[in-house]
Amino acid sequence: MKKLKGITLIELLVTITVVAILAMIGLPSFRNLILSNNVSKEVRSLQDSIELARSNALKTGLSTIVCPANDDASGCLDVSDWRGGWLVAVSKDGCSSNDIDDAGPIQVVGRISSESATYFPFSKVSEHNWLCFNRMGVSPKDYSGKFVFNVEGKDEYKRCVYMSGVGGVQVLRDKETDNTDKETC
Repeated sequence: MKKLKGITLIELLVTITVVAILAMIGLPSFRNLILSNNVSKEVRSLQDSIELARSNALKTGLSTIVCPANDDASGCLDVSDWRGGWLVAVSKDGCSSNDIDDAGPIQVVGRISSESATYFPFSKVSEHNWLCFNRMGVSPKDYSGKFVFNVEGKDEYKRCVYMSGVGGVQVLRDKETDNTDKETC
């Protein structure tokens, strides 16, 4: 009698069961990786925008701002929630307002997926919700602050972006301390 080659139904069911179990174990970890990468990407995008604004201010000698964008990205909003996106533009009035130059934005970053992207100014004197760099590439003290990005309210995804008055940007994960040991994410 000739023996047939192939797999039995039982072998197929065992293989499918093993694959299903491995998928159930691996998918939550993969989801966490995706969420963490999304927050990191959004933080890097903000960091790039801040560096672009500083570079533009130095290059052109004109005050340049980073601010939360309105719906059509033609100007700035007066809100601390930056989830709707942000823009980089030359300021009409130096660093005294967030009115952008008639030339329009230099860069626009659209809506982000983080559940929170909030700006907290360090200064108690000013409640500016935008960042500004003067012609020397320095941000007046009133404009230094911290951005907090988070997803699902979980600290493992939390990232803080600190901007100093001299334009330095530092990114920290949850519970990390900045290089001055004054601020903790």
